[in-house]
Amino acid sequence: MPDWLTIILRSVLILLGLFMTTKLLGKKQLSKLSYFEYIVGITLGDIAGSLSMDSGIQIQDGISAFIIWAFVPLLMDRLALKSQTFRDFADGKPSYFIDHGVLLEEQLKKEKYTTNELLEQLRKKNIFDLNQVETAILEPSGDLSVQLKELDQPYTKRDANRHSEKTGSPITIISDGHIQQRALAKLHLTEDWVHRELRNKGTNPKDVFLAQLSDDRSWYIDFYKDSQSHQAQFLHRSIQQAIIELERYTSENSQPSHYHDTIQRLKRMEAEIAHSKYSERE
Repeated sequence: MPDWLTIILRSVLILLGLFMTTKLLGKKQLSKLSYFEYIVGITLGDIAGSLSMDSGIQIQDGISAFIIWAFVPLLMDRLALKSQTFRDFADGKPSYFIDHGVLLEEQLKKEKYTTNELLEQLRKKNIFDLNQVETAILEPSGDLSVQLKELDQPYTKRDANRHSEKTGSPITIISDGHIQQRALAKLHLTEDWVHRELRNKGTNPKDVFLAQLSDDRSWYIDFYKDSQSHQAQFLHRSIQQAIIELERYTSENSQPSHYHDTIQRLKRMEAEIAHSKYSERE
Protein backbone atom coordinates (compact mmCIF):
# COMPACT_ATOMS: atom_id res chain seq x y z
CA MET A 1 0.00 0.00 0.00
CA PRO A 2 1.42 3.44 -0.92
CA ASP A 3 2.62 5.59 2.00
CA TRP A 4 0.19 8.40 1.17
CA LEU A 5 -2.77 6.04 1.30
CA THR A 6 -1.54 4.63 4.64
CA ILE A 7 -1.32 8.15 6.06
CA ILE A 8 -4.85 8.94 4.87
CA LEU A 9 -6.31 5.76 6.38
CA ARG A 10 -4.47 6.26 9.66
CA SER A 11 -5.56 9.90 9.85
CA VAL A 12 -9.21 9.00 9.25
CA LEU A 13 -9.10 6.27 11.89
CA ILE A 14 -7.39 8.55 14.42
CA LEU A 15 -9.91 11.33 13.72
CA LEU A 16 -12.77 8.92 14.37
CA GLY A 17 -11.02 7.73 17.49
CA LEU A 18 -10.61 11.29 18.80
CA PHE A 19 -14.26 12.03 18.05
CA MET A 20 -15.48 8.91 19.88
CA THR A 21 -13.14 9.64 22.82
CA THR A 22 -14.48 13.18 23.13
CA LYS A 23 -18.07 11.90 23.03
CA LEU A 24 -17.21 9.30 25.66
CA LEU A 25 -15.61 11.83 28.00
CA GLY A 26 -18.68 14.07 27.80
CA LYS A 27 -19.42 17.76 27.30
CA LYS A 28 -17.32 18.70 30.29
CA GLN A 29 -14.23 18.41 28.09
CA LEU A 30 -15.54 21.26 25.92
CA SER A 31 -15.34 23.71 28.84
CA LYS A 32 -12.29 24.88 30.75
CA LEU A 33 -9.87 22.02 31.42
CA SER A 34 -8.36 20.99 34.74
CA TYR A 35 -4.61 20.48 35.08
CA PHE A 36 -4.83 16.76 34.36
CA GLU A 37 -7.30 17.13 31.49
CA TYR A 38 -4.97 19.67 29.90
CA ILE A 39 -2.06 17.20 30.09
CA VAL A 40 -4.20 14.35 28.70
CA GLY A 41 -5.39 16.52 25.80
CA ILE A 42 -1.84 17.45 24.79
CA THR A 43 -0.69 13.81 25.05
CA LEU A 44 -3.60 12.44 23.00
CA GLY A 45 -2.95 15.05 20.31
CA ASP A 46 0.72 14.10 20.20
CA ILE A 47 -0.11 10.37 19.95
CA ALA A 48 -2.65 11.03 17.21
CA GLY A 49 -0.20 13.13 15.20
CA SER A 50 2.59 10.55 15.53
CA LEU A 51 0.29 7.68 14.48
CA SER A 52 -0.88 9.62 11.44
CA MET A 53 2.51 10.61 10.08
CA ASP A 54 5.02 8.05 11.38
CA SER A 55 4.55 4.77 9.53
CA GLY A 56 7.35 3.26 11.61
CA ILE A 57 5.05 3.13 14.64
CA GLN A 58 3.04 -0.07 14.83
CA ILE A 59 -0.63 0.78 14.64
CA GLN A 60 -1.52 -1.62 17.47
CA ASP A 61 1.06 0.00 19.77
CA GLY A 62 -0.28 3.45 19.02
CA ILE A 63 -3.90 2.39 19.55
CA SER A 64 -2.99 0.76 22.89
CA ALA A 65 -1.38 3.98 24.12
CA PHE A 66 -4.31 6.00 22.79
CA ILE A 67 -6.87 3.83 24.61
CA ILE A 68 -4.93 4.00 27.88
CA TRP A 69 -4.68 7.80 27.80
CA ALA A 70 -8.32 8.12 26.70
CA PHE A 71 -9.65 6.01 29.57
CA VAL A 72 -7.50 7.56 32.29
CA PRO A 73 -9.70 10.74 32.42
CA LEU A 74 -12.77 8.51 32.83
CA LEU A 75 -11.12 6.82 35.79
CA MET A 76 -10.11 10.21 37.21
CA ASP A 77 -13.68 11.51 36.89
CA ARG A 78 -15.02 8.44 38.72
CA LEU A 79 -12.54 8.89 41.54
CA ALA A 80 -13.34 12.62 41.72
CA LEU A 81 -17.05 11.85 42.08
CA LYS A 82 -16.31 9.47 44.94
CA SER A 83 -13.69 11.49 46.84
CA GLN A 84 -13.60 15.20 47.66
CA THR A 85 -9.92 14.91 48.63
CA PHE A 86 -9.00 13.42 45.26
CA ARG A 87 -11.12 16.05 43.49
CA ASP A 88 -9.28 18.84 45.27
CA PHE A 89 -5.94 17.25 44.35
CA ALA A 90 -6.81 16.69 40.67
CA ASP A 91 -8.82 19.82 39.91
CA GLY A 92 -7.49 22.22 42.53
CA LYS A 93 -9.38 24.41 44.99
CA PRO A 94 -10.94 27.82 44.39
CA SER A 95 -8.92 30.77 45.72
CA TYR A 96 -10.55 33.77 47.39
CA PHE A 97 -9.07 37.02 46.08
CA ILE A 98 -11.65 39.26 47.81
CA ASP A 99 -13.61 38.14 50.86
CA HIS A 100 -16.19 40.35 52.61
CA GLY A 101 -14.86 43.29 50.60
CA VAL A 102 -11.25 42.75 51.74
CA LEU A 103 -8.54 42.16 49.14
CA LEU A 104 -6.37 39.17 50.12
CA GLU A 105 -2.97 39.93 48.66
CA GLU A 106 -1.43 36.69 49.93
CA GLN A 107 -3.86 34.73 47.75
CA LEU A 108 -2.96 36.90 44.77
CA LYS A 109 0.72 36.11 45.28
CA LYS A 110 -0.02 32.41 45.74
CA GLU A 111 -1.80 32.28 42.37
CA LYS A 112 0.82 34.57 40.76
CA TYR A 113 -1.84 37.21 40.07
CA THR A 114 -0.98 40.91 39.98
CA THR A 115 -3.38 43.64 41.01
CA ASN A 116 -3.46 44.84 37.39
CA GLU A 117 -4.55 41.38 36.22
CA LEU A 118 -7.27 41.25 38.87
CA LEU A 119 -8.55 44.70 37.93
CA GLU A 120 -8.52 43.67 34.26
CA GLN A 121 -10.63 40.58 34.99
CA LEU A 122 -13.08 42.71 37.00
CA ARG A 123 -13.33 45.26 34.17
CA LYS A 124 -14.23 42.43 31.79
CA LYS A 125 -17.23 41.88 34.07
CA ASN A 126 -18.07 45.61 33.93
CA ILE A 127 -16.84 46.16 37.48
CA PHE A 128 -14.63 49.23 37.74
CA ASP A 129 -14.90 49.95 41.47
CA LEU A 130 -13.48 47.53 44.04
CA ASN A 131 -15.89 49.00 46.59
CA GLN A 132 -18.66 47.17 44.74
CA VAL A 133 -17.14 43.71 45.23
CA GLU A 134 -18.17 41.55 48.17
CA THR A 135 -16.46 38.34 47.02
CA ALA A 136 -14.14 37.41 44.14
CA ILE A 137 -13.08 33.79 43.64
CA LEU A 138 -10.59 32.33 41.18
CA GLU A 139 -12.14 29.02 40.17
CA PRO A 140 -10.05 25.91 39.39
CA SER A 141 -10.99 26.42 35.73
CA GLY A 142 -9.27 29.83 35.76
CA ASP A 143 -12.51 31.84 35.65
CA LEU A 144 -13.08 34.67 38.11
CA SER A 145 -16.44 34.54 39.91
CA VAL A 146 -17.64 37.78 41.46
CA GLN A 147 -20.42 38.60 43.91
CA LEU A 148 -21.35 42.25 44.21
CA LYS A 149 -22.32 43.94 47.44
CA GLU A 150 -26.04 44.11 48.09
CA LEU A 151 -26.44 47.76 47.09
CA ASP A 152 -24.53 47.18 43.84
CA GLN A 153 -26.44 44.11 42.67
CA PRO A 154 -28.22 44.33 39.28
CA TYR A 155 -31.55 46.15 39.18
CA THR A 156 -34.80 44.23 39.54
CA LYS A 157 -38.36 45.38 38.89
CA ARG A 158 -38.44 46.71 42.43
CA ASP A 159 -35.59 49.06 41.58
CA ALA A 160 -37.24 50.44 38.44
CA ASN A 161 -37.83 53.86 39.98
CA ARG A 162 -34.33 54.21 41.40
CA HIS A 163 -32.17 56.89 39.82
CA SER A 164 -28.41 57.06 39.93
CA GLU A 165 -25.80 59.51 38.76
CA LYS A 166 -23.14 58.55 36.26
CA THR A 167 -19.69 58.21 37.73
CA GLY A 168 -16.32 57.57 36.19
CA SER A 169 -14.06 54.62 36.87
CA PRO A 170 -12.04 54.71 40.11
CA ILE A 171 -8.34 55.44 39.62
CA THR A 172 -5.66 53.28 41.24
CA ILE A 173 -3.55 55.68 43.32
CA ILE A 174 -1.39 53.14 45.18
CA SER A 175 -0.38 49.68 44.02
CA ASP A 176 1.92 47.40 46.02
CA GLY A 177 2.76 50.30 48.32
CA HIS A 178 3.88 52.59 45.48
CA ILE A 179 2.13 55.82 44.53
CA GLN A 180 1.17 55.85 40.84
CA GLN A 181 2.53 59.07 39.36
CA ARG A 182 0.55 58.79 36.12
CA ALA A 183 -2.69 58.52 38.06
CA LEU A 184 -1.82 61.63 40.09
CA ALA A 185 -0.98 63.54 36.91
CA LYS A 186 -4.30 62.53 35.37
CA LEU A 187 -6.20 63.77 38.43
CA HIS A 188 -3.97 66.86 38.85
CA LEU A 189 -3.04 65.75 42.35
CA THR A 190 0.27 65.65 44.21
CA GLU A 191 2.04 63.16 46.44
CA ASP A 192 1.68 65.60 49.32
CA TRP A 193 -2.08 65.51 48.88
CA VAL A 194 -2.06 61.68 48.97
CA HIS A 195 0.12 61.63 52.10
CA ARG A 196 -2.15 64.18 53.76
CA GLU A 197 -5.32 62.21 52.90
CA LEU A 198 -3.87 58.96 54.19
CA ARG A 199 -2.50 60.65 57.29
CA ASN A 200 -6.00 61.91 58.05
CA LYS A 201 -7.15 58.30 57.80
CA GLY A 202 -4.44 57.12 60.16
CA THR A 203 -2.16 55.40 57.67
CA ASN A 204 0.56 56.00 55.06
CA PRO A 205 1.37 54.66 51.56
CA LYS A 206 3.91 52.11 52.80
CA ASP A 207 1.17 50.27 54.72
CA VAL A 208 -1.23 50.24 51.76
CA PHE A 209 -1.33 47.33 49.32
CA LEU A 210 -3.95 48.85 46.99
CA ALA A 211 -5.81 52.18 47.07
CA GLN A 212 -8.34 53.54 44.57
CA LEU A 213 -9.95 56.96 44.43
CA SER A 214 -13.47 57.50 43.07
CA ASP A 215 -14.92 60.58 41.40
CA ASP A 216 -16.58 61.61 44.65
CA ARG A 217 -13.17 61.44 46.39
CA SER A 218 -14.15 58.31 48.34
CA TRP A 219 -11.37 55.81 48.92
CA TYR A 220 -11.04 52.06 48.64
CA ILE A 221 -8.01 51.03 50.74
CA ASP A 222 -6.58 47.58 51.35
CA PHE A 223 -3.66 47.14 53.75
CA TYR A 224 -0.72 44.77 53.64
CA LYS A 225 -1.32 41.54 55.57
CA ASP A 226 -4.91 42.74 56.02
CA SER A 227 -3.76 44.03 59.41
CA GLN A 228 -6.64 44.29 61.87
CA SER A 229 -4.98 47.20 63.64
CA HIS A 230 -4.70 49.16 60.38
CA GLN A 231 -8.29 48.34 59.45
CA ALA A 232 -9.51 49.40 62.89
CA GLN A 233 -7.50 52.61 62.74
CA PHE A 234 -8.85 53.42 59.28
CA LEU A 235 -12.43 52.70 60.43
CA HIS A 236 -11.91 54.85 63.54
CA ARG A 237 -10.77 57.85 61.51
CA SER A 238 -13.61 57.36 59.01
CA ILE A 239 -16.21 57.36 61.79
CA GLN A 240 -14.65 60.46 63.33
CA GLN A 241 -14.87 62.22 59.96
CA ALA A 242 -18.48 61.10 59.52
CA ILE A 243 -19.40 62.50 62.96
CA ILE A 244 -17.77 65.84 62.15
CA GLU A 245 -19.53 66.12 58.79
CA LEU A 246 -22.89 65.09 60.23
CA GLU A 247 -22.67 67.54 63.12
CA ARG A 248 -21.70 70.31 60.70
CA TYR A 249 -24.64 69.44 58.44
CA THR A 250 -27.17 69.41 61.29
CA SER A 251 -25.92 72.72 62.67
CA GLU A 252 -26.12 74.40 59.26
CA ASN A 253 -29.64 73.09 58.60
CA SER A 254 -30.96 73.58 62.14
CA GLN A 255 -32.19 69.99 62.33
CA PRO A 256 -30.18 68.42 65.14
CA SER A 257 -33.02 66.23 66.39
CA HIS A 258 -33.27 64.37 63.06
CA TYR A 259 -29.73 62.98 63.33
CA HIS A 260 -29.14 63.00 67.10
CA ASP A 261 -29.58 59.21 67.45
CA THR A 262 -27.31 58.52 64.48
CA ILE A 263 -24.56 60.74 65.86
CA GLN A 264 -24.80 59.10 69.27
CA ARG A 265 -24.55 55.62 67.70
CA LEU A 266 -21.50 56.68 65.73
CA LYS A 267 -19.89 58.08 68.87
CA ARG A 268 -20.50 54.79 70.68
CA MET A 269 -18.91 52.90 67.80
CA GLU A 270 -15.95 55.30 67.87
CA ALA A 271 -15.52 54.73 71.61
CA GLU A 272 -15.65 50.94 71.21
CA ILE A 273 -13.02 50.96 68.45
CA ALA A 274 -10.81 53.35 70.42
CA HIS A 275 -11.08 51.05 73.45
CA SER A 276 -10.14 47.99 71.38
CA LYS A 277 -7.10 49.82 69.96
CA TYR A 278 -6.00 50.76 73.47
CA SER A 279 -6.44 47.14 74.60
CA GLU A 280 -4.25 45.93 71.70
CA ARG A 281 -1.45 48.27 72.74
CA GLU A 282 -1.69 47.02 76.31
